[in-house]
Amino acid sequence: MQVIDCNYSECLRDQVMAFSVDPAASIPWIVRLLENSQSPLALPGDISLFNHDCLHILLGRDRAPESEAYVIGFTMGNDAKCQRIHLWIFKIFALLFYPQKYRLRWSDLKEFDRGVRDGRQVEVKNLNQIDFSHLQDYSVKELRAQFHLSSLIQ
Repeated sequence: MQVIDCNYSECLRDQVMAFSVDPAASIPWIVRLLENSQSPLALPGDISLFNHDCLHILLGRDRAPESEAYVIGFTMGNDAKCQRIHLWIFKIFALLFYPQKYRLRWSDLKEFDRGVRDGRQVEVKNLNQIDFSHLQDYSVKELRAQFHLSSLIQ
């Protein structure tokens, strides 16, 4: 896992524009079904693609599979509604049924579980429900401090 090397004083908007790669339409239906906030079957931690990318930046994570596992785990663990059964459902689908590009490897589960643990420990809960589009002009450093995420950055 690599930590994103970014200018922490740069605003979130600029960081996300440089980070985002996949348009929402390219995300497979099964991923959207379980992870997207617009899905009626979404698991706790459901989040829009834009907000997901914002959390990647705020958590200092790159696009590597283990970083993706960490961010999803963090988002689920930080959601107050998340129970152990939700984590198992996600793991089964992400390991066995997700398309290859989005599939987690067995080795990624350690980072997923670490993300869950860190998400549960963060004081501010339900970050997946925050509309980051209203916070794009703030610096990454300011937002990390606001949401008590600074201690998670390695």
